[in-house]
Amino acid sequence: MSQIDGRKMRVIDAPCILLPRQGVDLTRFSVIACDQFTSQIEYWNDLKALIGDSPSTYRMIFPEAYLQSVDNDAYIKSINENIETYLNQHVLESAGNCFILVERSTPYVQRRLGLMISIDLEAYTYEKGVHSPIRATEATILSRIPPRLKIREHASIELPHTLLLVDDPIKRIIEGLYTKRSQFPLLYDFELNAGGGHIRGYQIKDTTPVIEAFYSLLENKSDDLLFVVGDGNHSLATAKAHWDKLKLNLTDVERNVHPARYALVEVINLYDEGLSF
Repeated sequence: MSQIDGRKMRVIDAPCILLPRQGVDLTRFSVIACDQFTSQIEYWNDLKALIGDSPSTYRMIFPEAYLQSVDNDAYIKSINENIETYLNQHVLESAGNCFILVERSTPYVQRRLGLMISIDLEAYTYEKGVHSPIRATEATILSRIPPRLKIREHASIELPHTLLLVDDPIKRIIEGLYTKRSQFPLLYDFELNAGGGHIRGYQIKDTTPVIEAFYSLLENKSDDLLFVVGDGNHSLATAKAHWDKLKLNLTDVERNVHPARYALVEVINLYDEGLSF
């Protein structure tokens, strides 16, 4: 495992996850990723009508379907203002440092499991030919990064949608947690809007054994590849670009603890029955 064995490089950490406070309509709060339905603006307009005045992540992202039809600078400014409003009004509250075990059903699959974790961006690269524990699965179109970077630069929080794949053929880690789900606090359980299916989230507070289990997948392997990006390549590349720019003006101590060094992702087992290729 080279650098990972000696823990010289952190790959996984327990994120501080913010969730809507009790009483917020989660069906209206949760929306699809901003880079979906880019040529179907009516989807987003219908979603806006459904949400109404309810708190929603719709107001904290920039749907790419709107990029050509609105004043981008003004829209980004409103996103940042909405984030601050939600924080100040405690619409979002901390669930503490933890992982979240995600169980999702859709009209297409009965169940797909995932684990929300935080990854160290120093362990990720989207450059071709560079070996790192986390790697891209497609060529990164560099021109897609600057608009996303502009949104991230002044935002207090991030709302990522990045799926990483892990090679766990015996289904020991995520599936193992799922068999014990009755032991974990249920954080949310609700219907997603627009036919998105149903989702549940279980809080995993004891994260150290899970991290060690992920690292153990690399035992007796010559390569240190732990995760590959299954979806959200450009979202993660933007987080990396933001961090690489930000860290230039930080001390070594600040670099070790700065929150922008880490990105929230959902890890899915390559062998999960909810995945079809």
